[in-house]
Amino acid sequence: RLRKMERHALFIFEDETSRAKLSSAELKYLEDYNNAVHEHLKGVLDELPEHYRSHVVQQIGNDDDDDKDQSMKPEPNMDGFVFFRIREDVGNFLPGGA
Repeated sequence: RLRKMERHALFIFEDETSRAKLSSAELKYLEDYNNAVHEHLKGVLDELPEHYRSHVVQQIGNDDDDDKDQSMKPEPNMDGFVFFRIREDVGNFLPGGA
């Protein structure tokens, strides 16, 4: 679970629905993780020209073409399959309360 949170940290942090699914401990971990990544990258990014300093926006076009910028925030595949195993008999169970 932590690996998925770290992989999609920026998406989860900005998506209110995803954030609401986290426990208070997970939310604290995610905040600390985002701060650590930002501080780690800050030293490198501060050395770049102003318009290249974001670690969440990719510059694609020339300097005058703002329409070519695109987000580098990885989003989870919400249409992918998820497999899980239940370790003990819980009777009839439908994920998500369906």
